[in-house]
Amino acid sequence: MFTWLAREGILAALDWAFAVIIPHMKQKKRNFKGMIQVSKSKWLDKDNRLKHNVGWHHSSSRDEYIVFSPEELKLLVRMDFANSYFQMGDLIISQIHGCPIGGFLSSPLARLYCIHDEAKLFRKLTNDNLQCNFFGVRQMDDLLLLIAINHADRKQKNKIRRYIRSFRHAQHTDAPPIYTGGLELEEEQLDTKGRYVQLTFSGSDLCIGVEPHFGFHSKPHFKNWESLMKDQKVKAPRLPPLDSYIDKSVREITVRGMLHLFKSQSSDSRYLEIAVHQLLYECQYPRALFKQSLRIMEANSPHTWQPIYKRFRQPQTSNNILKNIIKSGDWDNLNASVSTFKRRLWQ
Repeated sequence: MFTWLAREGILAALDWAFAVIIPHMKQKKRNFKGMIQVSKSKWLDKDNRLKHNVGWHHSSSRDEYIVFSPEELKLLVRMDFANSYFQMGDLIISQIHGCPIGGFLSSPLARLYCIHDEAKLFRKLTNDNLQCNFFGVRQMDDLLLLIAINHADRKQKNKIRRYIRSFRHAQHTDAPPIYTGGLELEEEQLDTKGRYVQLTFSGSDLCIGVEPHFGFHSKPHFKNWESLMKDQKVKAPRLPPLDSYIDKSVREITVRGMLHLFKSQSSDSRYLEIAVHQLLYECQYPRALFKQSLRIMEANSPHTWQPIYKRFRQPQTSNNILKNIIKSGDWDNLNASVSTFKRRLWQ
């Protein structure tokens, strides 16, 4: 919660970030000035959205950019803190704790606060020679933490248990917390099925073996798939609909972006190929558009995409893959028949 963050901790995280980044940039660029610039006009970014250009100062034109120092940036943050108000009926209330609710700077500052705490954790892990035992991925306020323990090494196991107690600070107050200043971790109970722990994180379905030799699997998560199986409806569309007034090239770029994402989320080429067919069924785009996108992907990365593109070009083979996806569904009320899928797929 933004309102729980300690403001002095946020300012300390800003000081730490500049103390790390500026010396590094000066080593890379001799004329680095350590100043920040923001364009006065909006430019098109890579996603064709109009945004102000923000970066390290490199232009001498004061007509195009607003330039300020790290100290002036801290002053802006303090001004944001000091002028945070909201209204309840006729009552105007000043917020005196945490980041301003709905403030433009609140989300970036909260992420910086997390990064600062995590950097301190990395230094502790390195000092304890445990940096290779911890692997974590955080997306906004969701954290996936994987810890490897050698149970035969009692000394290492005791050290790691202390760190686990620190992560679970809300339940174990005897250990210093990893995240400070109002940040707390809420542990989620995992679903264990047989030899694997199953969870969904950052758009991926993960199966992690309860023993090291079981390994792990990762595949893209399709949150609309169950509703498609039951009701033939997409509850949460994630691609522009086919009947929208969007240029064909935009659809092609969107599909290629999704395919790139699926590649990073798939631990096996089988999962990647299944995800391609699931996306085709979900968005109802023409097969020709997917075929063109896969051809471009195959040209850039033939080792990964050539077998998938080759089978996709064969309608019977591609259709059999989709049949197998349907038959392997785990949902109780599977109303969609193979003929319905074929009609929807090839229309």
